[in-house]
Amino acid sequence: MTEPCLSFTTNLNKNSTKQEFAAWVNVNYPVVTVALYKNGCVEVFRKANSKGTKKPVARKRITKMTDKSLRRLMFAANRHTCNFGSMLTLTYPRVFPDNGKIVKEDLNAILQKLRRWGFRYLWFLEFQKRGAPHIHILIETNYISPRMRAAFAIAWVARIAKSAWFTLSVNDEDHPKELIKILKVNLHPKAWELIRNENGARNYVMKYASKMSQKKVPEAYDDVGRFWGISNSAMPDAEDYIEITESILRKWLKLAGHPAGEWDLIPRFLWGTQGGEDGISQPGN
Repeated sequence: MTEPCLSFTTNLNKNSTKQEFAAWVNVNYPVVTVALYKNGCVEVFRKANSKGTKKPVARKRITKMTDKSLRRLMFAANRHTCNFGSMLTLTYPRVFPDNGKIVKEDLNAILQKLRRWGFRYLWFLEFQKRGAPHIHILIETNYISPRMRAAFAIAWVARIAKSAWFTLSVNDEDHPKELIKILKVNLHPKAWELIRNENGARNYVMKYASKMSQKKVPEAYDDVGRFWGISNSAMPDAEDYIEITESILRKWLKLAGHPAGEWDLIPRFLWGTQGGEDGISQPGN
């Protein structure tokens, strides 16, 4: 099941209000099913009343993290089954790549190492004021040995050392000095730190979500790609699928004390629904 495709021709236009848009979606894409997960997470599925007529949609340059992507991240942060006990931060030096495909290749080299060590993870991308990409990785371990810290710092430096953007931007005679600087930064305790608070990992994601200025893609940065990702094994399957109407879903949400019960349009991803004993986490009563 997929989210409703809103590229179909409609009677809506750019002057339509949010209420008009919500009403159109509710009529043409009614709620038919919900998936229930642990931790009070709910995924809402809709079904098109008719196939409609597809409009070609031209791809535009991504300039920021979308609200849709942000909601998916928040849903993942609440749905996952990991005990993220630490956070690794990948920092680029004074020179850095300005292409998302290169950054993802650098990131994947570190993620592969995490997978080999048996760690699950949740990563997210932001941009520093200087325009450099900056990656945080929540890791399912609450123990960081000196060997582990050194291994990942060296792996990150080695990745940068052989990158074309680095070798072309830094004079050959300056390579050793620059690489030592990068190593020192990534060996610092703050580069890989323990999460002390029980809800610290979720708080990190919430804090990340609130810093929208750091989700804006710099003008010179191309092919940003995904802003976040999570280990497949960290996302549990749904505990149940329930056929449902929107009116009953709204009733459950209100009983659970969830504000979405009053919203004009119920979004696909919901969390924090385990409110009351008659809430949506216990349907069918």
